[in-house]
Amino acid sequence: MCGIAGVYNKAANVDEAQLSRMLDIAVHRGPDDQGTYLASNGHFGIGMNRLSIIDLSSGNQPIWNEDRSLIMVCNGEIYNYKALRQELEEQGHVFSTNSDVEVALHLFEEDGPEGFGKLDGMFALAIYSEEKEELTVARDRHGIKPLYFSANESDPFYFGSEPKSILTVNQDKTVREDVVLEYLVWGYSRNGKSIWADLEVLPKGSFLRVSNQGHTVNAYYKEEKQEDFPDFESAIKAIREGMIEAVKSQLMSEVPLGVFLSGGIDSTIIVGIVSKILGKELKTFSMDFDGARYSELDKINYVSNQFHTEHHTFKANKDIFDLHEDVIRACDEPFGDPAALPTFYLSAETVKHVTVALSGDGADEFQYGYGHHRLPKTKFGFLKNALFHKLLKTIPSLTTRQYSLLSLTAPKQEWPSNLYFLLKSQIFKSGSVLEHPNYTSLEDYERQSYLENDILLKTDRMSMYHSLEARVPFLANDLVDLAKRVPKKFQVRKGSGKSVLKAAFPDLLDDEIINQKKHGFTTPVGDWIKQSYTEAQFRELIFQSGFRVLLNEKRIKGIIRQHFTEKYDHGKFLYRMLTTAKWDARYQPQYHRQAL
Repeated sequence: MCGIAGVYNKAANVDEAQLSRMLDIAVHRGPDDQGTYLASNGHFGIGMNRLSIIDLSSGNQPIWNEDRSLIMVCNGEIYNYKALRQELEEQGHVFSTNSDVEVALHLFEEDGPEGFGKLDGMFALAIYSEEKEELTVARDRHGIKPLYFSANESDPFYFGSEPKSILTVNQDKTVREDVVLEYLVWGYSRNGKSIWADLEVLPKGSFLRVSNQGHTVNAYYKEEKQEDFPDFESAIKAIREGMIEAVKSQLMSEVPLGVFLSGGIDSTIIVGIVSKILGKELKTFSMDFDGARYSELDKINYVSNQFHTEHHTFKANKDIFDLHEDVIRACDEPFGDPAALPTFYLSAETVKHVTVALSGDGADEFQYGYGHHRLPKTKFGFLKNALFHKLLKTIPSLTTRQYSLLSLTAPKQEWPSNLYFLLKSQIFKSGSVLEHPNYTSLEDYERQSYLENDILLKTDRMSMYHSLEARVPFLANDLVDLAKRVPKKFQVRKGSGKSVLKAAFPDLLDDEIINQKKHGFTTPVGDWIKQSYTEAQFRELIFQSGFRVLLNEKRIKGIIRQHFTEKYDHGKFLYRMLTTAKWDARYQPQYHRQAL
């Protein structure tokens, strides 16, 4: 695992010191080695920071192909590299390392960008052709690893694994105001755009070509619809085999490896496969909060004892809130999912024991694990009539149940909305643009937007900040393809989700595990805010920030007042505002609007 960066300067030679600065600021992504290359024409430069996982002795980058016509840097892991390497060697390719990522270079040499579609793994890579004087940058099909690049074909042109690599050399701090609002309402950018106006995010499953002719973005991977499984039993068999193979392939490592264990179905299956089915000793890692409304410890310890893991539970209290500034620094954007705090802390503690950790990310999206997957659309039909609009007028004086219903749906929408999106015309100034993304279904939205832009971004930034590699077996290519073939009627049975996944592992999941309630990382940020600030202090912090130009001051002050007087819990929304205020103070972004 690594961090990569690069620059193309059409008008002048690349400044090697500038490229080094781009790498140095993201050294946490790869503290073991740093390598750079400047093209013979002087106009291209690429580099990487390496976190050594495979081929520790000779896997440093950049990597050349046989005739030194192509050179590559790659951030990622390729799990099917052994089979691909054998095929490529039979075709005459000569490898210079035992690294897993070198297969990507030879696949590109053989098949062009379409070859990236054969890679099962997580990656963001850059390949430079000396002959064509052309740079190709690509990203894995699920968007597990990030890649940012300069917008508007600017000169110089930059790319990097994190925004900070580009921000350190590009001083334009103008923001996209619509994305600022996305962060305030949802906590992440639903449309996948960077908050920085001069940065773009390379779409997953795509490649970018850069030359003196400009740059273009195209997809190398296009999803092909396959036939659904004809019956429940065939789906069970396929998912079991696919899951075992996914976990097995992602155990490749020359450094210590463990698993994040929540005690839920997803992480339990991963732990059970490694320990019971594959017969390997295993370290597991969990979080628990002091004073939380509930504790996960009982079910975590139950699973750990069942599979005889070397388990580590890390206790956290309100002091975890002190990590907020570090979380913002890790993201470079006002990422507002409160679960980033425990994920950050868990990663910091886990890396003291292992360098690689397997996570259950992606299971809920592709195995129908969320509670709303079990609810018929007609359940919330009342929200599409006059009662809904009457209810809006009383906001934010809502009961917990009313808020829950609003959070699940909105008029004419099939994916989750929330209170603050519905209130957008009241809490944001006129002219603010905030729309729902255009997806055909709830599942499509979760898989195409929420998973990549919230879940995977959080896991990547929080883990890599601590030089910990997090892997996601539920997003192995073959397993995802199989999951897409499972009809929803098979996965959601008798009011329960993940029915196929549960039925696939009766040897790992007993009733104690299957019947538990799903919680996830729930952080009491609303309480922490009230313990850390007075109402006046919080209000002052928000309205001294640059993003105040987007806010309806009267409405926002009313929401703050309701939270601090305990009339309504606006904890998550206030956490997002607090995150944005601290991000604003740190990065000093520029807004199109001016303060009055």
